[in-house]
Amino acid sequence: MPYAGEGSNPLGLKDFLDDLRLDHYQDLLHELDELYQKLKQERQVPLHGDGEAYPLLTLTVDGGEGRAFEELPLLSFGLVRVAAVGVKGFRLPSIAHLLPGYEVLRDPKGYLEGLLERSEESPAADALKTFFRATGISLEDLGEYYTKDLRAFMGIFRDVLEWAYLVWGVEKVLQESYKDYLFIKDGRLAQLGVRESFRSKLQNYFARKHLLLAGVTKRSRLLAEGLTSLVMARLFAEARGTFVLQVPQELMEKAYRYERQWNADLEGAFVMGRRYVARLLEDTFRPQEGVAIFDLPPYLGEEDAVKVARSLRAHRSVLYGGSVGTVVEAHGRASVARSIPRRMEEEILARFRKAFGEDLAKKLTEWLRLADRED
Repeated sequence: MPYAGEGSNPLGLKDFLDDLRLDHYQDLLHELDELYQKLKQERQVPLHGDGEAYPLLTLTVDGGEGRAFEELPLLSFGLVRVAAVGVKGFRLPSIAHLLPGYEVLRDPKGYLEGLLERSEESPAADALKTFFRATGISLEDLGEYYTKDLRAFMGIFRDVLEWAYLVWGVEKVLQESYKDYLFIKDGRLAQLGVRESFRSKLQNYFARKHLLLAGVTKRSRLLAEGLTSLVMARLFAEARGTFVLQVPQELMEKAYRYERQWNADLEGAFVMGRRYVARLLEDTFRPQEGVAIFDLPPYLGEEDAVKVARSLRAHRSVLYGGSVGTVVEAHGRASVARSIPRRMEEEILARFRKAFGEDLAKKLTEWLRLADRED
């Protein structure tokens, strides 16, 4: 039933409009126009024809969060797995590693030191030892954040093992043939929670090797939100052909709150790459499916950006909504499904019962039951 006056003033709309100020729309349009002019000034390097396409080698890491006995970190086990998938079925051997919660929490640094001493027994330890030796990075370069709690340790360990896996693949598996590949890291070229010396030594290693390396981002603030998404959308609506360009500083400032999030040249920045955007396909059902966002380390330039863009275009797959097929396949190899920790829990309890008897197994189960209680 309508209320009194609804017909003449529905929902108080007239009062709302009488008080409405539109100055902010004027400011918004002015800012959008300024940003777009900055973007248009950037050199659009065309991607004519197929050009040279490097074979991809895509690295991913998974695990760490879905832990066995995750309700009680002291009794938990973290499972981390890294994998690399190339084209035409080429793969690096994947590496998986179990992290015992109690041992990690008791002495995080001591756990890593002991792991490195067992490098002959553990593929993950061998990769880490190779990584430290080749880059000059030490445990001191990790800083202290990883010792904060189990979640912090898991996050840093995942990231470091992924970098170590890349270096191990170059040093021990590919050796000189690494120059034939474009290495794709899933996500930004960045590293949080470590000292600046970690990032600088890692960058120096990649620069010495002149590694063709790119961090490919599936979702970027540049395209997903705010002023920058509108500016980028206008560029792709008006520009013609396929091209690659370096994202100007003004757009990066709008997309990210702090300069250390995007400026690889800034002291204390946690990023290790410069952001590029490429239109790989001009005609697609969804415009963003034809666009790639990637980071390149500072030692790589415009010619390398073209090589990366052409290689990504050559290996995109309609099966994955325009994504690079090897990225999706590498995720599949590295993935640690939730069912795996559950199976681990059952197997750990069975082995514990067999090794130490029913009484100790019962005590362990009681502690686990307390951790799983409802608040």
